[in-house]
Amino acid sequence: MSDLPIVVTNACADNCAREFGFGGREQARAWLATLIRDHGRITNQLPAPVERRRSRSGYFLLVNDVLILPLAADREGRKQWIATNCVLFPDYRRRHGAARDVDPFMLEGTALLNQVNISAHAVERFQQRCQASPDPQVAEAELLNTLAAGVRAVLRPPAWCRTAKADFYLVAYNEFCLPVSRQGSGGKAFDALTCMHRANDLFLLDGPSLARVCFIDPKTFAADDERREAIATAFQNGARLSWHRPAWVKPDWRARFWVIFSDRLVAPVAWHPDRPSRQLVILGLAERRTLIQRVARWIRSLRGSAWSDNP
Repeated sequence: MSDLPIVVTNACADNCAREFGFGGREQARAWLATLIRDHGRITNQLPAPVERRRSRSGYFLLVNDVLILPLAADREGRKQWIATNCVLFPDYRRRHGAARDVDPFMLEGTALLNQVNISAHAVERFQQRCQASPDPQVAEAELLNTLAAGVRAVLRPPAWCRTAKADFYLVAYNEFCLPVSRQGSGGKAFDALTCMHRANDLFLLDGPSLARVCFIDPKTFAADDERREAIATAFQNGARLSWHRPAWVKPDWRARFWVIFSDRLVAPVAWHPDRPSRQLVILGLAERRTLIQRVARWIRSLRGSAWSDNP
């Protein structure tokens, strides 16, 4: 494995160029090629200053006291490593890097995010936990747009967030928490290492286990409402929580998430994260009727209208 050639991706070269202020990716790529050839070695054991870094393969190209390149296997199965990023050692970065020295606690919103590199791992977790776009670039833009209005830096994570210790944390709306390293990369002062959302655990539930954290809104469903039984049966047959409203369901401004029972039965739900249990409130029930069902309902409405008009 240590003898395999290393392909420096455009993303890796671009990050290197931003870190050092090179004129462009090709200048950075040439500099990296020389460094890899003369001083690089493949390893899965990183020294303390960069030990929290991750790669898709678990392996890195290491140049002692200078930088690491996280490595991925070639998607086509070719015998070569793919360098996906360029991460400098903190001391080397302070002496030779182009990133500004900024205080994150004096910034908020977009001004703060402009100093943060969103790591590939953080984007992946946002995709998984918040059902973001499968395209990493689109997902990163979605995450930045979501955080922009309310993000700030804090020294300790919120009580609901179970995560490893970091230098500080980005929090937003008491829902998002992103552990951050002061090390930074890609020409930014800081690196967001992962992305946590307060509703993470809810999206791991399914069927009856999801039903146990749901409460039926008594203002919408009377005690004798037949839909209560339909909802209970639907949970037993399987259900999942979704961020996204199916296109055929009418919007509900009260809904934060949606319980998907099937492709024809959906419930809008409000979210009350501060409740110790029953965090989700079912606000309604939407059923997608077949063409035959819609025609039958239309005929019944016509018959009812004709009956009422008959003297």
